[in-house]
Amino acid sequence: MKCPYCNKEFSSREIKIRSTPENRYYWGVPIKILSDELGYTRSEIHEVLKAMFLSDVIHLKTKDKIKEVTIVKSTADLKTVEFEEYLSSIRIFASAELGIFIPEPNEVVDG
Repeated sequence: MKCPYCNKEFSSREIKIRSTPENRYYWGVPIKILSDELGYTRSEIHEVLKAMFLSDVIHLKTKDKIKEVTIVKSTADLKTVEFEEYLSSIRIFASAELGIFIPEPNEVVDG
């Protein structure tokens, strides 16, 4: 398997938490572009995207009823492959729903 950012080969056993370059891309490209275009802070965009793409609903059994609770994952806990899936979802959403182009890592964009 190859890393989508550096093209380095690695095995599934070596899949790790996202790298510093991946983190820089996340905050410097999709988060910055969406923040600039939509007028929200980077932190607000980050929280919105996590809620959209990294949330799960669990059903908590209480004494009298079942309560729905939404759990939002931290991006810091995502493995490299999970993080790329998250970024892909963001790029697709931005393009399809907002009409905003977000380049992939290392993609050259003519100005």
